[in-house]
Amino acid sequence: MSLKETLADFSTEVAFCAMFAHDRYLMPMSYEQNKANLLRYWSEAKGQLKRDAALIPAIDAQIEEMFAAFDSGDRKKGVDTAMALWNRNIKQME
Repeated sequence: MSLKETLADFSTEVAFCAMFAHDRYLMPMSYEQNKANLLRYWSEAKGQLKRDAALIPAIDAQIEEMFAAFDSGDRKKGVDTAMALWNRNIKQME
């Protein structure tokens, strides 16, 4: 899969986090599946980033903050963090 495709899939998973948060998933999707997919796509993408490689630590921190918020029950903070991550326009990274 190309970097652009991987980043598009990652962006979609981030959007799912924001839309369905931690407790509003429609079956058959689940929070655990969304989280696993997001982490897999990000892991694949960050290994291919060149121009935007300096953003990796900040995005890693946002992902960690988002899932920590969801896991602790702070839906608003999790959604806000997901939206901030999605608003980075991650599909355009290289």
